[in-house]
Amino acid sequence: MTKIFPQIHNLKNLQVIEIFGADSFKFLQGLVTNDINKILNEEIIYTAMLTGNGRFLYDFFLKYNQQNNSINLLCSQKYRDDLIKKLNFFRLKSAVKISAVENISVLYAFEKKDLEQFNQKILKDPRHIAMGFFCLVENQQIHDFTFTKDLSSYHFLRIKNLVCQGEYDLVSEKSFIQEFAFDQLNAIDYNKGCYVGQEIIARSYHRGEIRKKIINLNIDLTKNSHFREQLFSLVKNNDLLLKNHNYYFFNSQESLKIMHRDLEIGQLLSLIFNDQQFYCLGQIKISENLQLENLNNDLKIEQINISCAKINF
Repeated sequence: MTKIFPQIHNLKNLQVIEIFGADSFKFLQGLVTNDINKILNEEIIYTAMLTGNGRFLYDFFLKYNQQNNSINLLCSQKYRDDLIKKLNFFRLKSAVKISAVENISVLYAFEKKDLEQFNQKILKDPRHIAMGFFCLVENQQIHDFTFTKDLSSYHFLRIKNLVCQGEYDLVSEKSFIQEFAFDQLNAIDYNKGCYVGQEIIARSYHRGEIRKKIINLNIDLTKNSHFREQLFSLVKNNDLLLKNHNYYFFNSQESLKIMHRDLEIGQLLSLIFNDQQFYCLGQIKISENLQLENLNNDLKIEQINISCAKINF
């Protein structure tokens, strides 16, 4: 008999990579932005890999597997294979084995109690206190289970809490993770030793060179009918539109511009909406002439005027 769990997400976009060997910790410590040693004391950490000039490559979660003394890496399916190739490129003579794990599913729930039935370690999402919980389960254990396919509640939660995610909001080899608040997502340890791209991250931090800020934007579409019609028309013409039941989730490499009066001040990142609500993450430029608390006045997306916008930052 099939068991249905509408409150649990099976995050098929997250895949598991196993890193095993005597040099696993040392190997990863020289590649990631967080301190790998934290996984011995914490349940799970969030981190990223960068290019030599400090640009974003991949983001992922790391946890320690005590059963076989290995490290589990949870990354986007979008770049799992590329990440494995990159890790093997850096491996050289290190005593490390890297392989994809095909028989594990990553479950996610907003309440810890919903995952307790699987008798597996439950891992608190480290990016924000308001986010949910992970649980890694063998596929055989959930063969007869059905989980929700609607990720709109997950995206609402991360957008509400200013949680950017690499596969949706950042551009590989272009984005600077500090401009996407990765330090506030507990993904950067400024006290750890050297890693690829570390010099740029440290210099930006110590010189206070971060000039962009993440915001979320909430618009009541019932009071913005003209904007709603133009938004649907604009977004539906893009191939990256995903429908989740009554909500649309959208992200594009060609981001929509955020305008204040006639000045471009930033861009939209992930956005999710239906006929009633519009929520999005945005990245805006910080300047002395821009008062964040007054952004809801004379605000536009592209050339579309919006009103009654609530902005959090």
